[in-house]
Amino acid sequence: MRDPPVLPSIGSFKSIPHVAASEVGRLAICPLRFVFDHDLALRRVQAYAATAMLGTAAHEAVAAMIKAQGDGRSSTNLGSTRGVARGAFDQALTLGCRRRNSVIAERGELPGDSTEEARSLPFYGMTRARLARFAEQRFGEFWLWTEPVFHERGHGPPSEKGGRLRHGVEAVEAELRLRSRDGLVVGVADCVDSRDGKVVIEELKSGEVTPERLESWRHQLLIYAQLYREQHGHIPDLLRVHSLAGGTHEFQCVPDEAADAVARARAALQDLNRRIEAGAVASELARPSEAGCNNCPHRPWCEPYWQASAPGLNAGDVEGRVASVDGWEAEVTVATGRAVRVDFSGVRVAPSAGSRLRICGSRSTEEGSLRCVSGTSVWRVNL
Repeated sequence: MRDPPVLPSIGSFKSIPHVAASEVGRLAICPLRFVFDHDLALRRVQAYAATAMLGTAAHEAVAAMIKAQGDGRSSTNLGSTRGVARGAFDQALTLGCRRRNSVIAERGELPGDSTEEARSLPFYGMTRARLARFAEQRFGEFWLWTEPVFHERGHGPPSEKGGRLRHGVEAVEAELRLRSRDGLVVGVADCVDSRDGKVVIEELKSGEVTPERLESWRHQLLIYAQLYREQHGHIPDLLRVHSLAGGTHEFQCVPDEAADAVARARAALQDLNRRIEAGAVASELARPSEAGCNNCPHRPWCEPYWQASAPGLNAGDVEGRVASVDGWEAEVTVATGRAVRVDFSGVRVAPSAGSRLRICGSRSTEEGSLRCVSGTSVWRVNL
């Protein structure tokens, strides 16, 4: 049993050097979240989520398979593509778990950390099966190339040197780094296929398909298209997103839309940096809303979120003082004076009576109490 960690202190904000295509939507919804995302100290105190680890492993597995295919070296031992994909996914996930374990060993375990072994992670089997099915559809029933290779990866920002693919070269390039001419807008395209006289930019997603997500993915691909144009002098012919859960979706590349998407991203970043340089505080950058706050990992230390009465997850996000403790359970008195019983056993913390807590992502029970589960974060507030 251990006390919850103390909320991290938030220092002054610094200008952000670039915005990635995958971040543009978050920047538009809430500039404060975008700033928090770029704070290295806050990154270290974010709990590891199982779903994020699975998605990263799926991306790394597909990237390794595309690179093996692109190298063009044939394999003398034909095997099923599904089997190769499952093995690649397991290897990528194992490496991801090693990186996670190394970070946790250095900073200590946080409430909400997903510390399970690779095969025990929730949705492991489903994600692995979906990846194997997608790989067979993309590469064929039999794997014709050498075994995918993995290397330990760092966690730094994208390189500003950009990708090495040149238009006109018959190639399939995985994880192609792209950047605007001024370096303010960057991205890493999951795959750029320049075979058969056409350029196709592809993106892999592990989440479910919704109309909102599909439009967001299309916008991300349009940014890649313009960055590719600025970097390689050619507008892509087709944009394609592969959802492991929802199939493949294709979009025509509209040059004016692509250019406008990058221009808007650049303008949003420049406006944010002007406000930061002028001394903007958190309340001036935040835009609390259900869409922006619902799954934001920065909720525990985002003061505008709590001042806005925690929109989006009111039932599972509470702040209050611990009135009494009984083993893993405690009575927490919230701002309205209501007493809420909270079961902390799911995150293995035991708060002290009198301490003030912020709890994010708990689950309501039929009796009206709250239960901390995998992914629930618990923090102690020092007043």
